[in-house]
Amino acid sequence: MNSDKFGIPVQAVGIPGSVFLYIATGLFGIGWLSEIWLIPTEIFPSTSRAQGSAISVIIWGIANFAVTFLTPIGFNNLNYWLFLIFSVTNLFAGWWTWVRLYVAAWLQMLIIQPQAYSPETGRRSFEENQTFFDNAKKEGTWLVTRVDKGVFRHLPREKGNDERQPLLAGDGA
Repeated sequence: MNSDKFGIPVQAVGIPGSVFLYIATGLFGIGWLSEIWLIPTEIFPSTSRAQGSAISVIIWGIANFAVTFLTPIGFNNLNYWLFLIFSVTNLFAGWWTWVRLYVAAWLQMLIIQPQAYSPETGRRSFEENQTFFDNAKKEGTWLVTRVDKGVFRHLPREKGNDERQPLLAGDGA
C-alpha cells in the first residue's frame, strides 16, 4: 500500500474519508435527490402523479446505470483524463446552476417582483391551484391581485378558525 510507503497511518485517512462519505451522501440525498423523488409529486396532478414520478425515477435509474457502467471503462481506457472529463462537466454544471438560480433569481427579484405573480399555494390541493392558472389564462394577466379578485394572494382561511381568537379562549367563563 502507498500508506506504508509514505508512513501515513491507515486510520488517519480512513476515518475522515468515512465521515466525509456519510456527510456527502446525506447532503446529496437532501439536495439533488429531491428533484427525482419530491418535485414530480408536486408538479403532476393527482390523476397522473404516479406515472410522472415513475418516469422521473426510471430516467434517474438509467442515468445512474450509465454513469456506473461507463466509469470503469473510462478508468481503464482514459486513466487520469476521466477525472478531467468529470471535473469539466461538474464545473459546467456548477456554473450553470449558479447562473440559472442565483443570478436569475436576483434579477427577477429586482426587476419583476415575483410576489406579484406568485399565488399562495398553501392549504390548497393541486387542482385548486390549477384554477388560478386557468383563470389567469382566461383573464389574460398573471398578476395575483387581478385574478379572481386576489383570492390567491393569501392562505385560505379555515372556517371557524379565526386567527384573531386567543389560543386559550375559554368557553365563555
